[in-house]
Amino acid sequence: DIRNYIDFEHMWLTEAGYGDSECPTDYITICGISLISVQEWLRYAGKFGYAPTRPKTIDTWWMRTPGTNISTIRYVSCKSQSNLHTLTNTQPRGIRPVYYLNRDFFKKIKPTDMGANVKKAIRDTYPAGEMMAADIYNKSELAELGYTDDDMLFSEVSYTDKNGEPITSCAGQDEVNLRLVMNKDKSFNVIFALYDALNRFIACTVQDSSSVMDINVKAGADAPEVAYSKCFFWNLDTLEPCEKCIVF
Repeated sequence: DIRNYIDFEHMWLTEAGYGDSECPTDYITICGISLISVQEWLRYAGKFGYAPTRPKTIDTWWMRTPGTNISTIRYVSCKSQSNLHTLTNTQPRGIRPVYYLNRDFFKKIKPTDMGANVKKAIRDTYPAGEMMAADIYNKSELAELGYTDDDMLFSEVSYTDKNGEPITSCAGQDEVNLRLVMNKDKSFNVIFALYDALNRFIACTVQDSSSVMDINVKAGADAPEVAYSKCFFWNLDTLEPCEKCIVF
């Protein structure tokens, strides 16, 4: 399941090696899976889990960042987190592949076991309404992820095509219908917009909030094969957002 959501077009920046090496300047590789670099470790060190009682070859991982001379390769010690090391390339260390998942992963695949860091990343990335629209989590499961009743602006978020049939994607649709059922009494303006794969605006509908909202947006005759929607909630008097947007 994970393989289908790995970003195989990710651009990985690797730091330069020593002066007369084969990589004397920084360079970029496009691929899906890599070893971590020094800069990535400095940025994400606190997010990596590890087995604290495993052998040294598991607790330390090779990096793709080159060493400082021909006989050294960089590795990182996960227990010391931000400390970076080099050592001779004859000593064994662990291999820990890293990759980036695209944004749809947690809306399409429901992990069976998650730690606190993953749950926080989900909450920081997806508003509650977007997770409800994914239709793979029930309310109690959203609560287990850390969403509270205050996050639940809607009790229902659903999408249908022009014939009223449920859809799981905007791709190829020339018309999309959104139903929002309010969980709270809150006034705002709703902007439901379609975009193509290059983030170009296609069409939108604007209407006032109500307890039950049925919103329709039409892409026109040239329906895109790849498209997505965003539903924005704005106070148009102050031009301030009232809620995080829902991405579909």
